[in-house]
Amino acid sequence: MSTTLQEHGTTSSTRPTTPPAEPARLRWLPYVVAAVLLPLVYLFLVHQVGSYPILVWDEGRVAVNAAEMEYNGKWLVTYFGGVPDMWNTKPPLIIWLEVLSLRLFGYSETAFRLPTMLAAIATAGLAYTFVYRRLRTVLGAASAVLILITAIGYNEQHRSRTGDYDAVLTLFVTVAALAFFRYLETQKRSDFTWVTVALIGAALTKGVAGLFWVPAFLLYAISQRKVVWLLRRPEVYAGAGALVLVVGGYYLAREFYNPGYLQAVSDNELGGRLLGVLNEHQHPWYWFLEAMYDEKFMPWLLLFPLSLVLLWRYPAEGVQSRFAVLTGIVVVVHMLIISTASTKLAWYDMPIYPLAAMLVGTSLGRVAQPGISTHFRRSGLLAAALLSVLFVVAVMAGPLLYTFRKNLATYNWRHGDPALSFGFQTKAMAKQLPTLTTYTLFSGETYNPSMFYYALAAQRRYNHTVTTKLGNQIGELKAGDVVALCGDRDKAAIAERFTTMVLVEDNACITVLLQQKK
Repeated sequence: MSTTLQEHGTTSSTRPTTPPAEPARLRWLPYVVAAVLLPLVYLFLVHQVGSYPILVWDEGRVAVNAAEMEYNGKWLVTYFGGVPDMWNTKPPLIIWLEVLSLRLFGYSETAFRLPTMLAAIATAGLAYTFVYRRLRTVLGAASAVLILITAIGYNEQHRSRTGDYDAVLTLFVTVAALAFFRYLETQKRSDFTWVTVALIGAALTKGVAGLFWVPAFLLYAISQRKVVWLLRRPEVYAGAGALVLVVGGYYLAREFYNPGYLQAVSDNELGGRLLGVLNEHQHPWYWFLEAMYDEKFMPWLLLFPLSLVLLWRYPAEGVQSRFAVLTGIVVVVHMLIISTASTKLAWYDMPIYPLAAMLVGTSLGRVAQPGISTHFRRSGLLAAALLSVLFVVAVMAGPLLYTFRKNLATYNWRHGDPALSFGFQTKAMAKQLPTLTTYTLFSGETYNPSMFYYALAAQRRYNHTVTTKLGNQIGELKAGDVVALCGDRDKAAIAERFTTMVLVEDNACITVLLQQKK
C-alpha cells in the first residue's frame, strides 16, 4: 500500500514542497512492509550462497588474491601464485574486506562472500529506503526491492551471489547517484560528502569503472541548471581533491612497491578493455540490450521506458520527475560506455539495475496508488492492504518463481562441476582421514584458481601441506604421491599412468595413492 511521508531536513526553495504526511497511525507501515520483505531478500540474495563452490572465472582469482594477502600480510599489492598479480590489476578494496572476513570467521565460502552478500543486502535496503522516503511511495519501494532481487542481471553469477567486485561496486555507485540527487535537492554539504566517499570506494573497488557515472552526474546538473552553482561550491573541489589524493595515492604507492603496475593497468583496463578485446570477449554494440531482453531484465525492461515517460511527463510530484531524469541519464551514459567498449563481459551492466528497479517500482506504485487510496477511504485499511497484496502477487509472482528456479539450477550446476569440487574433497579428507596431511590436488584444466584457493584454504584451515598440479604438469606426478582429483576425465588420465589405491571418495572426487603401473 502506498503512503507519503514528510521529508526530513531542508528543502531548496526552488523545489516543490512535499505533500502532507499520512495520518500518524500509518507511519508504521514502511517498517511492517520492510519486515515482510526481509525473508524474500534473504531467500534471493543470501540463501545457499555460502554452499556454492568457488568459481573459476573470475571469483577463483579474487579468492586466491584474498587468501595470499591473508597469508603474506602484504596489503598494498595483490598476489597470485606467490608473485604480484599483473593480470588482475584492480585496486584491492573488495579483497581487503574479504581478507578481514576470512580472518574473523575462518576459511569458508560464506566468509569469503560475506562482503558481497552485505553489499547486496545494503543495496536492496538503500533502494527501499530511498523510494519510500524520498519518492514517497511504500508500494513503489516494495516493488523496487522485488524487481531488483528478481533481475537476473543483478542476481546471478559474478554479481550478487559470488565474491567478485561488482556487487560492492554497484552499492558504491548507487550511493553516489542517490547522494548526488539529494545534494542537488537539499544543497547540504553532508550529501556531497557521501558522493565523495562513495566514488572513492567505487574507484578503489574497480578502478576506472567506478567513475563511469561522473559524466552522467554532470549532465544531470546541466539538466537542472545547477552547473554554475556546483562550480561555486567549495565541497565540490574538496571532494575532487580527496578523490584524486586517495585513489591516485593508491596507484602511485602500488607502482612504487610493484614496478610496472601502472603500465599493466593501462594495458588491461584502458587499452585492454575499453579500446582492445580481452580473451575474445567481443560482441556487437546491442549485446547488453539483447541479453536484458532475453532474460537479464525481463519483464521489467519493457516497463522501463514507460516508467521513464510516466514519471517524467506527468510530474504530480517534481521529485519523482527529477529522479526519472537522473536515472535516464545514468542508464544511457553507462550503456553507451559499456556498449562502445571493445571488451564486453556479461556483468558490466550490473550497476544500472538498482536505479532501474527503483524507477520501475516507483511507477508501479504510482499506477496502483489511486485505486488503493480509493479503497482505503471507502473500505478501510484492511481492504486496501489486501488489494495491495493482490497487486504485488499478480505482478511479481512470475518473476519471483522464475528467479528462484534459476538460482536452484545454478546451485545444481555448480555442485555438479568436477572442476569446482576440490573444496568438498578437502573437507571430506579432513573428516574421514585426519592423519593425511600431505597431498597434491590435480586438475586436468589448464587454469583452475578454484583449486588453488582450496589448496590455500586447506593449508590455513587444517594445517595441511598441499601442492597443486594442472593438466600440463601430470608428468611431474610420481608413484608414492597422494593425489586428490575430480571428474571422470581426470580419473582416466591418472589411471593411464598409475595403478591407484583409493583412500577417500566423495561424490565426483577421489583421493588416491599413486602406485607404479605394472
